[in-house]
Amino acid sequence: MGGIVKDHHYVAGPTVKITVADTAISLGDTGNIANIQPTMGDWALHSATCVWVECVTSDIYYALGGATPATDGSIGHTLPVGALLELRAWQNIKNAKFIRKGAVSGAIMVTPFFNDTGRTGV
Repeated sequence: MGGIVKDHHYVAGPTVKITVADTAISLGDTGNIANIQPTMGDWALHSATCVWVECVTSDIYYALGGATPATDGSIGHTLPVGALLELRAWQNIKNAKFIRKGAVSGAIMVTPFFNDTGRTGV
């Protein structure tokens, strides 16, 4: 495996599972923001610089750039089970929106990465 997990300037935060239902959610929502911008721990008050999002139970849709995906697929990109989406840039990370595909709710695994360039004690 290459890429960000081997880059010594990036440190992974905790992986969390988030349910994706029939109302669009974002990683920047009140219930999810602490995963990508923690208030406690080693990365308190720091923002993730990259996030991996993996679809784990049922296909979902996602949208970027301020768009809101729809359960019927009229707006959004498909993220099938097993697919990995890598988000970079704070605005993309916090504003990406997710919604279930059709009538079946799904879930995503989210792993934030924090850049430790210039940090000490981490």
